[in-house]
Amino acid sequence: MALALSAMSLSAQDVATQDVTTDAKAATPQVVETPQVAATPTVTPKDLKVRYIDGDKLFDEYIAAQNYDKLRTKLNNDYKASEDKKRKQIETFYNQVQTKYNSNQYKTEAAFDADKKKLEQMQESAQKEMEALQKKMETQLNSEYSKVLNEINTFLSDYSNRNDIDVLLRKDSAMFIKPKWDVTSDIIKGLNDQYRAKHPATTGKKKTTGKKTGKRK
Repeated sequence: MALALSAMSLSAQDVATQDVTTDAKAATPQVVETPQVAATPTVTPKDLKVRYIDGDKLFDEYIAAQNYDKLRTKLNNDYKASEDKKRKQIETFYNQVQTKYNSNQYKTEAAFDADKKKLEQMQESAQKEMEALQKKMETQLNSEYSKVLNEINTFLSDYSNRNDIDVLLRKDSAMFIKPKWDVTSDIIKGLNDQYRAKHPATTGKKKTTGKKTGKRK
């Protein structure tokens, strides 16, 4: 412990008795120039290019969407026609059973039970057939709707990239939009042109082949 204290006092004495430089030049504090830092340029954020589209108008006027609506109407009509047909068949047989029962045409109870069982089977079969038809119809409609939606989304993405659009919104999501920012008509035209190119219309009369043989005698 004594050695440690002695060492500490020596060290302190050495520091206290250090020669002080009296050289004026050395005593003058050196002024260190602060390096000039280049001013950070002000970054102005790029203005977002926002455009709007009327989704309802798009689905009303896009050919593929119109075809989807026609298909949906046709399938619904087909379903209703099939349902009506099954119902009439069941009603007709039911009326026959009722008439035979009221006029005592059933000679045995077993004969009546057989017709009653047949009526129940007709009802069960009709229900299963209609459920299967409805499922098939829904599957077809979902598939067609997905195709239309995929075509639209793909085109919107390409259109936005080509026209340097940052955000493309639906009109019904805004309170007010200047007409000049509405690109619905342009997009509908592009979609329909693309659709026609992929599904060229087959018009005109069929060409006839072979030589003319004239009138038969």
